Amino acid sequence: MSEKYTRVYHSTDLMYAESSPVIVMARALLKDNGAGGIFTQLKFKSISDKIIKAAKVKIIPLDITGTLIGDAVEHTYLDLNISRNQEFGSKEIVSISEITARAFNVSIKQVVFADNSVWEYDGNEYQKIDNLIPLNKKISNPELIKQYKIELGDDSSYVPMKIKDLWVCTCGNYNHIGGEKCKNCGRVFEKEIELLDLNILQEKYKERLERETEEKRVAEEKQRIADEEKQVAAEKNKKKIKKAIAISAPIICAMIAFIVVLNTVIIPKQKSDNAYNKAMEYMDKNDYQSACKLLNGLNYKDSEEKQKESASMLREVYSIIDRNRTISAGDRQTIGLKSDGTVVAVGSNYCGQCNVSSWQDIVAVSTGDDHTVGLRQNGSVVATKFIWNGPAGFENSFNFGQYNVSDWVDIVAVSAGNDHTVGLKSDGTVVAVGDNRNGQCDVSDWADIVAISAGECHTVGLKSDGTVVATHYTGAYYKGQCNVSNWTDIVAISAGNWHTVGLKSDGTVVVVGDNYEGQCDVSGWVDIVAISAGGSHTVGLKLDGTVVAVGENGLGACNVSDWTDIVAISAGGSHTAGLKSDGTVVAVGNNLENRCNVSGWSNIALPPTNEQIAEVLKNK
Repeated sequence: MSEKYTRVYHSTDLMYAESSPVIVMARALLKDNGAGGIFTQLKFKSISDKIIKAAKVKIIPLDITGTLIGDAVEHTYLDLNISRNQEFGSKEIVSISEITARAFNVSIKQVVFADNSVWEYDGNEYQKIDNLIPLNKKISNPELIKQYKIELGDDSSYVPMKIKDLWVCTCGNYNHIGGEKCKNCGRVFEKEIELLDLNILQEKYKERLERETEEKRVAEEKQRIADEEKQVAAEKNKKKIKKAIAISAPIICAMIAFIVVLNTVIIPKQKSDNAYNKAMEYMDKNDYQSACKLLNGLNYKDSEEKQKESASMLREVYSIIDRNRTISAGDRQTIGLKSDGTVVAVGSNYCGQCNVSSWQDIVAVSTGDDHTVGLRQNGSVVATKFIWNGPAGFENSFNFGQYNVSDWVDIVAVSAGNDHTVGLKSDGTVVAVGDNRNGQCDVSDWADIVAISAGECHTVGLKSDGTVVATHYTGAYYKGQCNVSNWTDIVAISAGNWHTVGLKSDGTVVVVGDNYEGQCDVSGWVDIVAISAGGSHTVGLKLDGTVVAVGENGLGACNVSDWTDIVAISAGGSHTAGLKSDGTVVAVGNNLENRCNVSGWSNIALPPTNEQIAEVLKNK
């Protein structure tokens, strides 16, 4: 929640009432530091076989002593598509009127399923239940834990137990009593409980140990016999070799000398010639990434100079593409630029961030948390106007002046962050407006910048020499996302919520910052031509038009492995959008507020062609 709010109450106690299809996983009470309001944030988990499409909850505020105060609040979570074991609710806030509240009780009053059947609260009290108990809390011997997993499966990680009308499977799944097999893994509760008997486990472990010992003995005996046979054969060969060496030693010496010359002089020179010549062909075709891959580390002629030249041209190419960005995924919305210069949008509009239908003559778009900006052909910038559609009293928590770009001129690229906006001028300097509590707008001294990217609370800039600069983060939630001062040979950048990604000239990727969800696990990526950092995930576009992704995937934001023919990508808060070569758009991930409903889009502007890029470079 950044620093706009203070958390005054938080609980991760699991709450459950018998027969309920939902477990309450976490509760938080937050105070708005600007407006002073109080609101709740809840996280639920489905334990139902049916798809949940709506859920109504009742929230009862408590004061600092735990006494009931004020009126209960009811809130309905709509437009859900929640399967068993999926979580929901944490992205929504629920305002309560009692500003002295410091805790609250919650109960699920009604759940509506996809088949339109309804579960109604039957009055059973929501009470705290035990969380999952790791297997090693019950079985201390690592060998017996291993035996338990051998008997039941590697994902056997928790102690099976009964809680109210539920039974917890060793895989961690909650099942209502009455079903013999686990809904997740198919195991039987009685079998799981039986194997918790240490005497039974010890006996099975003993049997396995005896079996493995015998198998090892047999294998060692076979190996001993094989070694003896090899030794006998080796002695025979040794005698033959001695005789052959005496006859052919002069010939062998001559051959060795030739092989040394071949491997150290002739072949390396031929390989260098081939690599260098091929790289020059790539440069002539404006394929600078392929040229960089061949020239990188090649110690031949002017290869180092040519590699730097190729990397510089590659930065120019990527900066041209970035300055003509035609799709942008924000925190809760997706924006598309059509080839006629108009703009389309889907998703949340609680601050007016989707009010772009009147825009014209736009050449690039970028959307952040609650605002959208567009770059015009003449170098001016337009932004959506702040219109508050949320609960009364919270307006000042979302308007930090990130919309104030009407006086900007001579701009060649724009980037919208969480609550700030950054613009790159044609002379390589940078301007910024909006929330600056974490120093994210302190860019006035930047120079020689060719690309920019605004994240949650930080800003990064790519310099013409391939190095990267970042604002000096002053907030409490620093995760190392600004540690880019040692980066070199970078051709493109992208700032996420708490991490920063850089694309190198050889198509590999570097990243710094928060890796809690694995969003920084990109070390194996190759042949990447575009990158995008989202809330807690990272997306890469490959040379062949396919897409890779890592990070938080609870809502499917990383489900891009089947995408093909993609020419541009954008990672949002919890969803991902991709532009196809035919001008249509695909999207995956959280579709709350219809932010992924782009299937009807067409004629979205494509990135500049190689010919158009070559013409721009020629005229520079």
